[in-house]
Order: sequence, then structure tokens, then C-alpha cells
Amino acid sequence: MPSWRLPTSPTSCTACHTALRNLKVPVLVVHGDQDDFAPIELAEKLVAETRTRRPMRFERVTGANHFLNDGPAEDLLATLEGCIPPRRDFRLRWPKWPAAWPKRMTLSRLKPAAPASA
Repeated sequence: MPSWRLPTSPTSCTACHTALRNLKVPVLVVHGDQDDFAPIELAEKLVAETRTRRPMRFERVTGANHFLNDGPAEDLLATLEGCIPPRRDFRLRWPKWPAAWPKRMTLSRLKPAAPASA
């Protein structure tokens, strides 16, 4: 096997499993099905066997190579766009004050009482 090829032994991805387990963000693995450098089966196995703190998703791009630049651009873009969550309307809302809090706090309530004169 050439030195630049990835080994496919079960222990070869221990570092990848460890790194993925420690991530605190969702993970998207995009892999071209014409990749001659890293076997797609290895990437699928890595995603299937790794337990992460956040969701992990595998997407296969038809016709793409290792660098994802050899297949139809439309397929790659469709795959990536399919992973973007739908946009939600965002509106800034003022917090609601608990009913037990006073409606208005004035400075006169915050000033200490004046000492009594002798």
C-alpha cells in the first residue's frame, strides 16, 4: 500500500473517534463517492460508530472525489444547502418582569434615610 493511503484497520481511526466525541457542536461529514484517497466506507463506518455529544450527519456527494471538486457542482451545493437549517424569524422581546417585583423603581426608594438631627 502506498504511504499516502489511509489504513483501514479498526484502530486507525482512534484519534478521529476521540476528537469527534469531544466536539460540542453538530458535525457534518461530507464525502465524495469517487474518493480514491479515503474510502467512503471508512467515513460511513466512522460516523456510524462514533457517539458524540451533538448530532453527527453523513452526506454522500455523487460523482465527487476526495476534494469534492470533481463532481457536478449542483450536487455538492444541494447537499450542503440541505444541511442548513431553515431560517426562523427572530424578534427581540423585552423580558417579562415577575409579578412580585415592583413596577417602577424610583431613586427616592433607593436613597438611604437621612440621619436624625440631635
